[in-house]
Amino acid sequence: MKNKCKVISCKHQVKGAKTLSECPAEFRPVVGVDGPLVAKIPVVLAEPEVQINVEALIPLPERALEIKRILKDLTITQCKLVPSGRFVGNDRIYKLFLEGCVRKNIEYATVESHPRNKYRISGDIKHTTVNVPFECVVEIPLDPDILVFREPRFFSERIDFISKSGLSRDPSEVVLRNRADFQEKPFCEIVDAEVVELDIQEDGGYWVQGEKTFRKLREKMVIHVAFKILQTQQVNIPGNNNG
Repeated sequence: MKNKCKVISCKHQVKGAKTLSECPAEFRPVVGVDGPLVAKIPVVLAEPEVQINVEALIPLPERALEIKRILKDLTITQCKLVPSGRFVGNDRIYKLFLEGCVRKNIEYATVESHPRNKYRISGDIKHTTVNVPFECVVEIPLDPDILVFREPRFFSERIDFISKSGLSRDPSEVVLRNRADFQEKPFCEIVDAEVVELDIQEDGGYWVQGEKTFRKLREKMVIHVAFKILQTQQVNIPGNNNG
């Protein structure tokens, strides 16, 4: 019996393809400066996990038979820490303003009717990409000794000099002093994120070959996102006590 399997040719399919060999490497020991010293490094202030509930109505460009796949990516566009002026115990309460969006790529099956065959429906697989925005405010309690975040204060101090006669002040001479304290702004880094959603088909009622289609997708999402709140601070690093 002859072998009917065809030999697959790799020619003229991909240009410029190479098979790369593995390069050997030697690892040097990681060497750092021993203390005592002062370093300016990011310090972790808190690591909260936030739950955000979002509902969105997404219209599709055309009628769909079913959703095949939805790919999701979460992006944080704003993470601002603002003092609230309130204390709970020894902790100062801050408000974290969060904004972001969930980028969703929705793949769906379209419908083309076939009047001559009532048992058959065909169509193309298409996709649409949308950004679903969200925003919320999270209450963050922080130890005042951990966060270096003093509100900038500007001073305008007026000193009146006494005239030479010593009897009255000299209004033509005024000393002004302005001072501002500057600190590094806290920032955020995403640790992990999870999106759980319920998709509800709406704007239905249009039937093709006995199959119901829809034009809108209502999504109810529960977003769990964990992130770190950090601030670049000067940190004292002690020396090696073990010699």
